[in-house]
Parts: sequence; C-alpha cells; structure tokens
Amino acid sequence: MKNYLIVILCLFRLLYAQVQISGNQNVYAALLAYQCQNLTVNAATGFSPGMEVCILQMKGAKVNTANSPSYGSVTDFKQTGKFEFHQIVSINGNQIQLAKPVMTAFDVMEPVQVIGFLPHQTDLLISSSVVPEAWNGSVGGVVILKTSRNLILNGQINANGAGFRGGQKSNLQCSVLGSQSSSYQFPYPATNPALAVGQKGESIAELNSFSLGGRGGLANGGGGGNVNDNAGGGGSNYGIGGKSELGHAGFIPTFGGHSLTNSPLDPRFFFGGGGGGASENDSMATEGANGGGLVFLFADSIRGFGKIIANGNSAIDAGADGAGGGGAGGMICLQSNHISSAIQLEAKGGSGG
Repeated sequence: MKNYLIVILCLFRLLYAQVQISGNQNVYAALLAYQCQNLTVNAATGFSPGMEVCILQMKGAKVNTANSPSYGSVTDFKQTGKFEFHQIVSINGNQIQLAKPVMTAFDVMEPVQVIGFLPHQTDLLISSSVVPEAWNGSVGGVVILKTSRNLILNGQINANGAGFRGGQKSNLQCSVLGSQSSSYQFPYPATNPALAVGQKGESIAELNSFSLGGRGGLANGGGGGNVNDNAGGGGSNYGIGGKSELGHAGFIPTFGGHSLTNSPLDPRFFFGGGGGGASENDSMATEGANGGGLVFLFADSIRGFGKIIANGNSAIDAGADGAGGGGAGGMICLQSNHISSAIQLEAKGGSGG
C-alpha cells in the first residue's frame, strides 16, 4: 500500500511540474524615462513583482544621407540593439522598480521597449504555437521564454514577420518616367504625382517625412521604388538586402537595406528590416514585406521536434506595376545546457514580389 501511494504522489508531482503554453506569453511597454533602477513606462498593465524584464533599444542609429549608393549606411549605431535583463521588485502606477540599477545609457527619445516575462520553475510544453504581440512601431515583435527546467517544443515559436514593417507603395499614381529621377530620397507621402515613389522599409534608423521615400536603403530597411513602376528593395540584417534592377521605364536600381554588424564584445539584437514599397501608375503595385522578429529562450534544456522561426515575410506579386521588397530575417538567441538536434531554427529573408 505504501509503494502504491508513493507512485501516485510521484506521478502527480510530474504532472503538476509541466505547464503547457501557447499564444503571446509576454507583456510590453514603451520606456519613457528611467533613473537608476526606476522605470517610467507608458503603461504597466500586465507587469508584476517577481517578473523579469528585458529593456531593448529598438531604433536610434545615425546614417549617411549623401545622395549616393552609400545613402542610408549606418555611421553610428548609438545604443540601438543594446539590451539589459532585470527583475521587478515593485510597481506603483506606471513606475516599475527593478532589483538593480540600469547600466546602459538608453536613449528614450528613440523607441525603447520593456518586455516582461515570467521566470518559470517548471517544464514548459509547447504543442501549438507561441507568438509575440505585433510590432506597432513602439512595442512588440519579441518572444522571451525562461524556465529553470526543460522547454519541450513540439509545436513552434513563431516570430515570422514580427519585425520592422514593410514600406507602403506610392500613395499617388506616378506621372513621370523612372529614368527622369535617380535620387536616393524623396518625401513620403508624396503631394505631387511627378514625385510619387515607394516608401522605404522600416529600420533601426528614423528620418523625417522628407526622406522616407525613394530608392536608397535606410539602414536595414529596403529602399522604395522610384517613379514609374520601380520595385522596392529587400530588407536586411546581417547581410545586404536584395536589389531591384529594373523598372518599367528605366534602369534605376532600388537598393536593399545595408548589412548590419555585431561583435561578441558588444552584442546587439535587431529586427529584420522591412522591404521597400514599390511605385505604380496602374494601381497594381504592392507594399514591402515585414522583417522577422526576435526570439530569446532560456532553459536548462530545449528538446522536442518543433521549430523556432523568425523569418521575414515575402512581398505580394504585382501586376503591371512594381512589387514590394521582401522582409529580412530576424534573430534567435538560445541559452541552454542542452539543445536537441531535432529542433529546427530559421531566420531567413522573404522574397520580393
């Protein structure tokens, strides 16, 4: 009888120690200000004491603005891609107090987000799909899971298309042949059909509306198609984005995003760049596609036969007008003592239309 009871208790403990998860497992807030270990966010809903957070600088890089093929190349990454992990001690309104001071000089004048996640002490089982909240230009696009035990992945962790957003197609019907202009930047949205170009893909750099259109890549965002049917350029990450060579009325290439750099001594994490939007004169052009998001996994072991994916999306094919550029792959970071060889990883770029 005693042996029977011991077996039942052990089985109950094993069952209790496994938690099945799906959907979005994180909470997100925009960082507005910070001092020492105190954060001010736009909304602290969903955060709680004991939860851990990642502070991540999304944008803020400076780029070359010369009207040349080097347009949009990064001249200074600033704090973009830098991150810190912390634990929450207390919350008061929109104030979050951390256990330790923030050490990085985050630039809150540019997008910085705070991503919350639970430090689980049980096995985590994924049989369906875990996804991030959609990136909206301020927050989202990141999956972070942590457990001191096993992460059993028989489904997927999917951050496809969760990164930087693709550029829009030209907002007006273009009235000028592409061969008449080869500038690397134009205003977007356009107010003159003669200057109707596709929007550049979203990236780690931000420019004003006078520079958001045109064929020059913007950091890791693809360039927008210049006037009359030019396609958009592909987004990039750690590789150059695809280049579009041909437009309906002229050989004016649209440049892809520029290759980003990283260092083991100064690691940074970036979304995949958005593809550039195309230009049109027959209402048939397509938008650029979104880049891939970010996935961080922390577990004693990661096993199973599932997939971890952070691919860029592919653009939709166009008809008689230009097509959008594909989004670049995002990034995946795994920290574990053992990772099953059956787990599949993908962070590749999408195709242009």
